[in-house]
Amino acid sequence: METPTLLALVFYCAILFLIAIFSYRKQTKASFLLGNRSLNFYVTALSAHASDMSSWIFMGLPAAVYATGLINIWTAIGLLIFMYLNWQFIAPRLRKETEKYNAFTLSEYFEKRFSDQKHTLSLITALFSLIFYIFYICSGLVGMGYLFEILFNIEYSIGLFIGILIATLYVFTGGFITIAWTDLFQGLFLLFALILVPILAQSDLGAIDVKNDFFRFLETAKSPMAYLLMFGWGLGYFGQPHILIKFMGIKDPKDLKKSKYVGMSWLFLSVVFSCLVGLVGKKFFSPALSNEALVYVLMAKSVLTPFFASFVLCGVLAAIISTMNSQILVLSSNVANDLYKNFFHKQATEKQVVVVSRIAILLIGIFAYFIAFNRVASIYKLVLFSWSGLGAVFGPLVILSLYSKCITKKGAIVGVFVGACSVFIFEGLNFFFEWAIPPLVPSFFLGLLSIYAFSQKHHK
Repeated sequence: METPTLLALVFYCAILFLIAIFSYRKQTKASFLLGNRSLNFYVTALSAHASDMSSWIFMGLPAAVYATGLINIWTAIGLLIFMYLNWQFIAPRLRKETEKYNAFTLSEYFEKRFSDQKHTLSLITALFSLIFYIFYICSGLVGMGYLFEILFNIEYSIGLFIGILIATLYVFTGGFITIAWTDLFQGLFLLFALILVPILAQSDLGAIDVKNDFFRFLETAKSPMAYLLMFGWGLGYFGQPHILIKFMGIKDPKDLKKSKYVGMSWLFLSVVFSCLVGLVGKKFFSPALSNEALVYVLMAKSVLTPFFASFVLCGVLAAIISTMNSQILVLSSNVANDLYKNFFHKQATEKQVVVVSRIAILLIGIFAYFIAFNRVASIYKLVLFSWSGLGAVFGPLVILSLYSKCITKKGAIVGVFVGACSVFIFEGLNFFFEWAIPPLVPSFFLGLLSIYAFSQKHHK
């Protein structure tokens, strides 16, 4: 590893751990899992969005635009529309309802909302979270492995180890508050990195006529795939626990309106410049890249000096870590709060729950490392599968639990199973028949209809 590269990485990691140290508090269950609901509006906004994007914003979306064209911009449009709906209609009610039921996780909220004394809902939602989040965390690790391999000339497996070590260490130490404050820094940093590189690359190319690109984009509006991409990604926002818990952690629900405008501004700039990376990359690289996922990484190395390229590419690291640490915390919360406390030690103290959460953080990291070791699938496909699974499991139930009084426990259980199983079925159909149907679209609506239909049947 070259000295400038090493210095950039060390400097970046030092900033993260300084934030972790200064944000550390004595941990209770409420503070470790949800920060005592103490976040201000701008930390809530940037933490929610930074934990959303992962390596996908640097590697997944630019690669899709670079490889298959302008139709993938509809994915970005879908994200903007549905995240706005999430802020507008889900965030305020979810914040109030989870405080009303004193719930620290979505699984615990469902259990208390539907008076599930047997903890069935906690069990199945926690288990499905475990399945889909492991693949989601793996997508981040694969991105880290590529980043360390290309940028730092470190073997892929060692890059994975360094990545999981960074991601788990300060989650283990500080919990929710540490994650939120590091997400604030990383959200600002990754946005700067995302804006800078395509602008510099574009300036190197000189003036480019975008008129033809614009008209080609308008032509894609006639394709059904444009709307499948919008809904196939956008609907997932209603069911991502690592994003939704940030809404639950804000101090004053009235501040969610300000958070919405800050967060949506950040998201708009992020997806616009992410798509721009792919578009500029098509003209910047000749011959075409063999690995489209590296379009941003190689572009940054081409337009910046080694030190600044390394430092800016820590923005990719920021995107990956900010998502992974939130996902790891959610998953460890499920293990400790929804599985351990409900099924293995019902009289567990808050201190014991925090200890089990920390043990779960380490085990999750180890397990994800060994899955990612084999470079499974592409980052885009891993994220799409995980996003779809979580969106179909949690999304319909979140909406109906907040907006309908006639939903029953049986309806909720059936809907969760139908949503999850449908994702596996449609993923299999796409594989065997070479379809391109985003699995979330049918799975989400099947789950929604199942919850409503079974609830009506058993509603007294």
